[in-house]
Order: sequence, then structure tokens, then C-alpha cells
Amino acid sequence: MGRCKQISYMQLSGLFLVLCLACLALHQFAGVERAPDYEQKLKASDLTASAFLAVQKERSILGIALEPELDPNLTGLIGSAYSGITTTLGHLEAKRSTTNPNFSAIFIHYFNELGLRPGERVALNLSGSFPCVNIAAICAAEVMELEPVIMSSVGASSYGANIAEFTYPEMESMLYESGIIKHKSIYVSMGGAEDMGFEMDTEERAAVLARLRSKGMNMLINWNLKSNLDFRMSEYKRGGPIACCINVGGNLLSFAGSETMLDLNGGIVTALPKAAGKDGLIQQFVNEQTPVVHMLNMRELCVRYGLPIDPSPVPKPGEGGLYYETYYNRFIAGAVLILAFVVLFIFGRQDKSHVKLCAQDLCKREDESCC
Repeated sequence: MGRCKQISYMQLSGLFLVLCLACLALHQFAGVERAPDYEQKLKASDLTASAFLAVQKERSILGIALEPELDPNLTGLIGSAYSGITTTLGHLEAKRSTTNPNFSAIFIHYFNELGLRPGERVALNLSGSFPCVNIAAICAAEVMELEPVIMSSVGASSYGANIAEFTYPEMESMLYESGIIKHKSIYVSMGGAEDMGFEMDTEERAAVLARLRSKGMNMLINWNLKSNLDFRMSEYKRGGPIACCINVGGNLLSFAGSETMLDLNGGIVTALPKAAGKDGLIQQFVNEQTPVVHMLNMRELCVRYGLPIDPSPVPKPGEGGLYYETYYNRFIAGAVLILAFVVLFIFGRQDKSHVKLCAQDLCKREDESCC
């Protein structure tokens, strides 16, 4: 048996060496070129960067101090650890990762993968937890000349847009009024418990609600979740069919409290497990065969698309794996494939003799006449 093992190890070592050399050759002669949608991605990221800068300036005008220990890049896009409108715990690293304007390139990638065309309507369900991703989604949709139909909520997790004096709907409204973006929320809810912000500080909740109303925002106040959901679906579709739904964060109406939300990886969702149920914006859109772009696990999305996690400094537009594609020399790839088949064929023929040899060795050791 020792002799059989020696032959097997030699085969495996030889095959491993051939494959290593093949991979090295493919890598050595690989090339890099711009992605077909490079210009769209760069334009969207430029627009997003301008929007981020405008939010930072507005925060300064409002006299809301930065917190360098939480926001070392001084972006002005990171909220507090806790405030009166905080709904859930959030992850600081994830929030800082989204201050990268190149997140908009992810949306361009998804929109093109789905084959969306100018003029098509897309439904945006945005919470205050990831204001940077919200803004990136709107900028990407506008660069592709889509028609965003937006509904957003005030409540935010830790480090999101949870500063009561400068909520996400107010960031969005400021960007709209300044002409940086062309669309804003048609309805705003408080978010959080029952989509009414019941877990928020009572006084701060009332102050925010009054202020947003004074600014002319359409506040969606409906304690009945079924009625709330039906109203939202009706308003999304009022102007025509929806080609895609974009969900950022995890407000109550997105999955109606289903834990499926946490189990899904970010990206395009076209099917859900039965455990997801039927109550929720995402479930309804998927059941109607409308694709959903779900953005929640930001760390995983960064890894998937070559964006840095918790970057310092903040990357400039055009930086990241989404802007370029690697291509391989077809001649070398074909030669490597043929070589692999040849090696496997030779080793396969040798295996037959090795099996016979192993059988003979076994018989001799056991003093049997089966050979």
C-alpha cells in the first residue's frame, strides 16, 4: 500500500504544479479595461460626492458640531451613538464605509444588470439609517434618467441620520431645493415602531414632526400597518408601473418585521423563501415579479465590489473595483485548458495500472491467490 500512496501523491503534486503554472500564466497576461458603464458610474459618483459635500456644509450652517471620534474623516455624514430619534443599534464601521461616493456605482451596476431604461419608474423605500446610500441611490437613478418615486422615514439606527435637528428627509429636501437632485420624497413617515416612531423620545418626536410639516412635507401617519402598506403600494404605482424597487435599510414596512431581511445578502432580489411571508413592500414587489435592489449588509457589499471598509481618507469618485473589468488572453486560456485535459488523460491511464499494482501488492501481503 505504501507504494500505491507514493504514486498517488506524485500524481496530485504534478497536477497541482500544472494548475499553478496555468493560473500564473493567465494572470501574467491578463488585461484590465474600463467597464462598459464606466462613464455612467463616474458621473453618478461625482454627483454623489457633490451631494455629500452639500450635506456637510448644511450641517455646519445649522451649527451641528462634528464628532471626530466617530467621524474621523469629518464628512458630517455620521450621526450620534444615540439620540431621541434613534430606533435601533447600528454599526459604526458600516456607516463610515457608506460615506464613499462610489456606492452610487453599485446602483448603476444593478440598474444596468436589470436592463432598466430612461424614463422607467423605480420605487425607493429609504430609512434614515443609511443617508449616504439613500443619496447615492437617487443620484444613480437620475444619472440613468430613471424616474424615482421616493418615500422615506425619519427614524435611524445609531450613527445614521439620527440627529433630531437634521433628519434624513431634511437632507434630501435641502439637496432638492439647491438643485443637486431633481427628486425628493413624496411621503415621509416617522419610521421605527409601527412606522410611527413610538419608541422615540416623545418631545423630540413631536418637535421633528411639527418641523417637517412646517416645511411642507407630506407626513404619512397611519398606525394600521396593512392600511399603510396598501397606501404606499398604491402611491408608488399611481403614475405607472414600477420597473424596480430599491430598499435601503430595514424600516418596518420593507419586510413587515420578517427576519428574512437580515438573512438576505445585499443586491438584486427576485425570489424569497416561504418564511418571508407576504406582508411587506419587498414581499409584494417580488410576488408581483418586480425585482428589488436590497441594500443592508454594507460590509459584504464593499467586499463584493472592491470598495474599502471604513476608509480613510474617503475615496474619490472613480475608485473601486466596479469601474474596471479584467479580461484574459483567449489563446492562453485555451492552451491551458487543453493542457489540463492532456494531464488528466495521462494520469487517468496511469491510474489503471496503479490499481492493478495495488491489488497485486495487497494479495501478496495477505498471502492470497486472488491475483
